[in-house]
Order: sequence, then structure tokens, then C-alpha cells
Amino acid sequence: MNEVLKSMLSEWFSTGFLNLERVTWQSPCEVLQKISEAEAVHPVRNWVDIKRRVGPYRRCYFFSHCAIPGDPLIVLHVALTDEISSSIQAIVKEVSHTEIEDMNKITTAIFYSISLTQQGLQGVELGNYLIKRVVKELQGEFTQIKVFSSLSPIPGFTKWLIGLLSSQTKELGRNELFTDSECQEISEITGGPAVETLKRLLTNNEWVRSERLVQVLQLPFMRLCAWYLYGEKHRGYALNLVANFHLQNGAVMWRINWMADTSPRGITASCGMMVNYRYFLEDTVSNSAEYLWTKHIKASEQMQKSSEIRRGWFPVPSPCAWCHNCWLARETSARRITKGASLTQLPGKLRIPTFKGWRSLRLIARGGGGGTIFVNIGCGNERFYLTMEKLQTSEHLVHSRQFPVKHKKVCWTEKERQSTMQLREDVVL
Repeated sequence: MNEVLKSMLSEWFSTGFLNLERVTWQSPCEVLQKISEAEAVHPVRNWVDIKRRVGPYRRCYFFSHCAIPGDPLIVLHVALTDEISSSIQAIVKEVSHTEIEDMNKITTAIFYSISLTQQGLQGVELGNYLIKRVVKELQGEFTQIKVFSSLSPIPGFTKWLIGLLSSQTKELGRNELFTDSECQEISEITGGPAVETLKRLLTNNEWVRSERLVQVLQLPFMRLCAWYLYGEKHRGYALNLVANFHLQNGAVMWRINWMADTSPRGITASCGMMVNYRYFLEDTVSNSAEYLWTKHIKASEQMQKSSEIRRGWFPVPSPCAWCHNCWLARETSARRITKGASLTQLPGKLRIPTFKGWRSLRLIARGGGGGTIFVNIGCGNERFYLTMEKLQTSEHLVHSRQFPVKHKKVCWTEKERQSTMQLREDVVL
């Protein structure tokens, strides 16, 4: 029944029935009030606040249905700037001292809030259409705008991080989140074990009161946030809902911004961090198709490098670069095995995931924590050996070489290949 209703709503609210309208300070009070009440990302505090958001260097647009014109269904707020913004405070609290916009200062459009006014329309694809229509509208008004980007929240990161810290505290002496120097600095500032103390401080936001602690946590928190956005998945797609939305639209995961939202809400949700998703207009269609089909996330080089730097983990790349009918998707670059512990031929100590219940992964690791590691990954008649060599110049980076040893089954059915393309499991000691 839900799918039937969703299909009917998608037809009733298709782009042919929707009108794009701009909100200004001269718009009816009912419209301004409804937009203020529906703002779900950065709450509107008063009339002065909403006046600022529809004033100079700001744009606010909404879709209305042709049957009920003037009634907002979904609202998009845009800031007109000269660079990709790294702080929401500079957008929602900045006061313009002139009503006349300087065209030379407008080269970038920042989408900083998108909200539904009708929660019953959840699941109907309105946000993507609204962004595309607004881009065309802005291009018509400002021909000099070449850069389009979001400044997006990261809901759920703090909760995810607290869960990660909890799993670390359950196993005494285990630390895979911070380097030794980071742990030492955190312990010196907080006066207790780094992981346990941080877990307590994150639950009540006390950590932001210490400028020194905020400075020390910047690098590790941004590193973990990059992994959360880029590496954590749900059914192969980005776990974070906001990330999934922009990636489906064809955006590129561009940059994480430290202390971009210092409001209590921002600190609680994402430790004050926000992320830019950049829209390269010529690539959005291909990026969207690639993400929806292969679940590959387009990200900047900075984001990719940050997501790979995780202490205690070796990223294991896909061993199937030699034929297009490979049994393991590219997403297996996120497979990882721990370092530091003694690696032996004891499969009983490994968590061996099953592939949809009909095909299992075999993994045997030999060697020591600091030496060369041989990994045997088997599936059906296939066997591959990967040699992972640790670079001496960095604690975090891993250089990998891969080569096939046995490759009997080179042709799978399309059904088998598509099924395995969705697989992504973590193999840990």
C-alpha cells in the first residue's frame, strides 16, 4: 500500500504540476511564517532572522502545486557568496549593511538548507528537482556564478562516534581511533583515559569549553568524520542520509569544515562539523547514475585521503581488477584487517561474513603486525593472494600489490555478479 501511495504522490507532484516561487520580505506573512515554522535545518528564531534570510545576498525558493499556488511544499535557502562557505554562522547571522548587491562579490551559490513543509511527501523526489530549477534560475539572474555547493549538516555523526568509543572501552588496551600522540595529548588535557573521557565529554558537550581540547581533537575528529561520510554504508550506499541525498543528486563530497556550526544543535549532532557537497553541473547526471548503479561515491582527493587514514586498519583493495565479471565490487577497498596483533592461521578468531547466505569469504593472514601480510580471499573456485607492505614513512598509509594466483571461474551470470556487487563487509581480527 505504501508503494502504491508513493507512486501516486510522485505522479501528482511531478515537475509539470509544480511552480517555482521566490520568497522576499514583501511576500505574504502567511508564507513567511510557514517557511519559518518548517525550517528543519537551522531554526528561525524571530522575524529579524527570517528577514535576513530573504534579504540581500540571500535567496529563498519553494515549490508550490498548481492546484494550491503560494502554498510551500519544499523550501530551499541559498547564500550568494564569493567562495565556498565553511561556516553556517557567517550565513545565518551575517547582517548586510546595504540593500544593493555587488555583482562582483557573487560568484558562488551555497545551498544551506532544504526542508519539506509537508512530511507526508517524504520519499517523493522533490529536493533534486528543486535544486535543479533553482540553479537555472540563478544562472539566469547571475551569469557570473560558476560554483554551486551545499553547506550541509552531518546528523548522526556524534551518536555514531559515541558508539565507536563505547566499543573501544569494552576491550581494554584497544585503540584504533587515535594515534599515540593524540591519546597522550587528550589524556593530559582531560586528566583521564582518552577514549573513556571523550565518551563522557561528548554526551554533554563539555569538550567545547576547552580551546586546547578543541584544537587537539580537530584532526582526529575530521579524520573519523571523513570515514563516517565516505566509508560507512547502508546497503552499499552512504549511511548518512544527507550525504546520500546529495550523492544521488550527482554532487561530489568536497570538504569537511571544522567548527562550522557552533550552535548547541550543531555540536550535539556532529561535533560542530559541516560538509560541502559540490555540484559540477556538467557531471551531475553521470555522477548520479554511477552512484545509483555502482554505489561508488565521488569525493575530492582530500576526502578520500582523510577517510583512508584510520589508525590500526589496513585498507584491502579489491583483488578483481583483471576482468569485468569480478565477484567482488570496488567497495571492498573498505575491507580491512587490524594491525598490531599477531596474525596467525586461526580462522576461528576471524569474523567470517556470509554473502547473502550462499557464498562465504575465507581469509587467512600470516605474518606479524609490522611486516608483510599475506591474505587469501576465496569465493567458489577463485583464489587471490594480496601482498600488503607497510610504508616506513607513515604510520597510516599502506602500499599494496596484488596479483592473481588462481582464476578458474572468469565468467559469472549477470544475476550473480549484480548480487555480489552489493556486498561490503568488514573482516576484523
